[in-house]
Amino acid sequence: MLAKPGLRRFFKPEITVCIPTYNAATFIDRALRCAQGQTFQRLKILVSVDASADRTAEICRSFARDDARIEVVEQRERLGWCGNVNALLQRVDTPFFFLYFHDDIILPQYCGRLHRALQERPDAATANCDLVDLGAMEDFKRGRAYEGSVAQRILTLWGLEDRGTPFRAMIRTDRVGPDYRMPPEEENSLAPAQTLQMRMVAAGPSVYVPETLYVRWQRKGGLTGGWAQLPYQRALDGWRADVDRVFRLVDELVPDRTERDIIKFAQTTFVLRALRYFSQRDGIPSPTPAEIHPEAWPHIDFDHVQRRFGAEISEWLKKMRLGLVDGSAL
Repeated sequence: MLAKPGLRRFFKPEITVCIPTYNAATFIDRALRCAQGQTFQRLKILVSVDASADRTAEICRSFARDDARIEVVEQRERLGWCGNVNALLQRVDTPFFFLYFHDDIILPQYCGRLHRALQERPDAATANCDLVDLGAMEDFKRGRAYEGSVAQRILTLWGLEDRGTPFRAMIRTDRVGPDYRMPPEEENSLAPAQTLQMRMVAAGPSVYVPETLYVRWQRKGGLTGGWAQLPYQRALDGWRADVDRVFRLVDELVPDRTERDIIKFAQTTFVLRALRYFSQRDGIPSPTPAEIHPEAWPHIDFDHVQRRFGAEISEWLKKMRLGLVDGSAL
């Protein structure tokens, strides 16, 4: 049953569903119906419409009239993706929240299963699940637990092939704190969510719920598809901006110098691997680590990485480094 406007005062939400949207008139109703149809009902469904040129705001308002849980914020000026996400994050006032992107699908059990997992693990900052990609690309992404020290969890993000689905996780609000925001310089960034994900995994362990509860629509004209069309120099500049932010955050979060160096090596390898696509497509030599960032680490002792962080991280970083040298792993 939907929460009627007159009953709003009796309703205390536990989870905020944050939906940033822009020019989504052809599919925003599906996202809203998925949010409404959750088996866990104590929700605030918060929608930020980023100065759209179509009927997105009108459609969202029509849903809000019939469901008191839905609150629609209409931005008068274009904020961009980062700004629109931040407009939602600053309004979260419930114990839990998650970002739900306007062209994706959540199964009815998503909120209930992840909320229960967090209730059972009071030390956990997030809970994640399995994900499937549909549309232009079809794939299955298995979630995974993030455990251990802050450095171990960050290396799980940067130093593994199967790093799970952290950006589709439910988050415990008081663990990530008020600094959990996207960087404001969207025009100078290629993947601004990287620092957001790192703050998330640094905030505490992540519980893995082994169920497929999230569907990501890989649609033509989507945000990530647009990044793949960028020219090489634009991609290089964007990744440089993100690496600089990541490295400054690593210095803030990880006190041990050796661990910081290993994390910076993992991040450098991650970015060089992403840039290989652009350099090969445009016939341009791949950049060196020093061309990515002055503090990028071109070499590490893999035996030392294994002793500190385990064989899985050590072997994957070794494989990626070899692949960047001879192309065999890519």
